[in-house]
Amino acid sequence: FELELIELKKESIEATKTLMEGFESSDTRRAFKDNKVATAIYDGFIFYMQKNMESLERDIVSIQNNIVFNKTTISSLENL
Repeated sequence: FELELIELKKESIEATKTLMEGFESSDTRRAFKDNKVATAIYDGFIFYMQKNMESLERDIVSIQNNIVFNKTTISSLENL
């Protein structure tokens, strides 16, 4: 289950990157480049997406650490 969760989070990170890259290169982004309100909204969107990716990356590390901890605990119990 944990490995599946890691894969889902990695897929979410990749999807977010693709979305951000697609939006950055879109005609819409270029069209409102000089509009301060639209630019502020875009900057907020990018900030939120970056924070989301950082959170997903922290979750992945936490899950990986949990897997290592569980393996170590099981190994220790087996050696009793």
